[in-house]
Amino acid sequence: MIELARRDGIPTLHAEVFPDNVASSRVLEKAGFTQIGKVVRDLPLRGGLRELLVYELGLEPMRGM
Repeated sequence: MIELARRDGIPTLHAEVFPDNVASSRVLEKAGFTQIGKVVRDLPLRGGLRELLVYELGLEPMRGM
């Protein structure tokens, strides 16, 4: 997914995870994402207002494209 986004010229990817989902946070960090903050979203199927951790990955354009 990251390489596809880079190839398509997408400059930044964002991801959000629940704070108690340590495994998903670790996967994002291993992929190069950095936690940039928190956000509260209304997720009715998850009990209403929930806090999420926000991660970001800046992408360098592929060379030779």
